[in-house]
Amino acid sequence: MPNHKSAKSACVRVSAVVISTRATERVLRGSIKKLRTALASNPKASGALLPTTVSEIDKAVQKGVLHREHCGATQVAVDCSGESSRGKVKSPKPPAVAGGHQ
Repeated sequence: MPNHKSAKSACVRVSAVVISTRATERVLRGSIKKLRTALASNPKASGALLPTTVSEIDKAVQKGVLHREHCGATQVAVDCSGESSRGKVKSPKPPAVAGGHQ
C-alpha cells in the first residue's frame, strides 16, 4: 500500500488505466469471436462483420492495448477468406539500409 501522496494518486491513475484496457480487450475479444463464429457457420454472410472487427482492432492499437505489428497479424487471422488461421503471422522484414548496421 502506498504511503506517499503522489504514490497514492499514481495508484489511482494506474487502476483507471487497467479498467479502460480491460474494457477495450473485452470488446475486441467479443468482436473477434462473433466474426469467427459467423465464418464457421456462413462465410459469405459474415462480410458485414469484418469492417467492424477491423475497426475494433485499430481502436485497440490507438489506445495502446495491442501493438501495431500484432494488429496486422490479428487482422490477417480474422480475414474473411473463409479460413480462420490462429497461428502467428510474421510481418515482412524492412529492406536493408545501404551502409548501415543491422
